[in-house]
Amino acid sequence: MKSPKNWHRACQVALGDSGRDLEMTVNMGKIDRGLRLVVAAALIYFAFATGSGIMFWLALAVAAVFFVTALIGNCPAYSILGIRTCRASR
Repeated sequence: MKSPKNWHRACQVALGDSGRDLEMTVNMGKIDRGLRLVVAAALIYFAFATGSGIMFWLALAVAAVFFVTALIGNCPAYSILGIRTCRASR
């Protein structure tokens, strides 16, 4: 089954959304993103150093969140609080 070329537009129309709110804007600067990657790597190291248990899973979960937010450049918590660590786009 082949998906239509404008499947995202079809989803927007089906949901009654014009698409303005579906785009994520970058709200993290390069330093913030780099620090998150370093912290994520440290948490992964800590997780495997502890072996198993609740600390293993907690460290992996936090590391995954930090890694993903660093890669996409958008932190949902920053969006809620109105924080931007990147320069304003012109």
